Amino acid sequence: MGRVGKPVTAGESSGSVVRRILLGSQLRRLRESRGITREAAGYSIRASESKISRMELGRVSFKARDVEDLLTLYGVTDEAERESLLGLAREANVAGWWHSYGDVLPGWFQTYIGLEGAASLIRIYEVQFVHGLLQTEAYAHAVVARGMPNITLQVMPFSFGGHAGESGAFTMLRFPESDLSDIVYLEQLTSALYLDKAEEVAQYEKAMVRLHEDSPGPDESRDLLRGLLQLT
Repeated sequence: MGRVGKPVTAGESSGSVVRRILLGSQLRRLRESRGITREAAGYSIRASESKISRMELGRVSFKARDVEDLLTLYGVTDEAERESLLGLAREANVAGWWHSYGDVLPGWFQTYIGLEGAASLIRIYEVQFVHGLLQTEAYAHAVVARGMPNITLQVMPFSFGGHAGESGAFTMLRFPESDLSDIVYLEQLTSALYLDKAEEVAQYEKAMVRLHEDSPGPDESRDLLRGLLQLT
């Protein structure tokens, strides 16, 4: 888990943050897969390169005509795929909304990767697995060799008993842009949930704070892991 961040108040409007970021990340993936520059993409919708950049970062609203023209430029001809993305664009102006995107966009895990890449802070609580970012030996070695300056790892031992994270694993993402609110990511067997309603995010924030306070510190957690390794 990482450092404790600012609390989310009920008065904050999360608006369409999740959908803007999701659509922007999908458009960026399509553009890059076709080898098209931002400048060329901007020209196709009568806009600048910076406009495409802001769209791909989810910082601006989307016009249906712009999305249609970009999809055509990127060679997206499948009507189902086009309608999924255009439907997401239409929903972009609906505030206070969250949804399971598994039946809206294909490849739901790619959606999370896009959000993960955009985040400036990622805080994770896992139930029984080391998080995916740490699962390969090469990655773990590289992180340890570099001194882990921006990663804080805490382990909640079974001996603690009941704790704030018993409902299951979750990830909180924070973004460098001040106008983007925090997002809670919940991974399921066949899909994923992205929560951006302020009152719901606030509950997960409270759970993360409690976990941070109740778990052994980084040094104690390291000693706990070493003890478990010696047992094996």
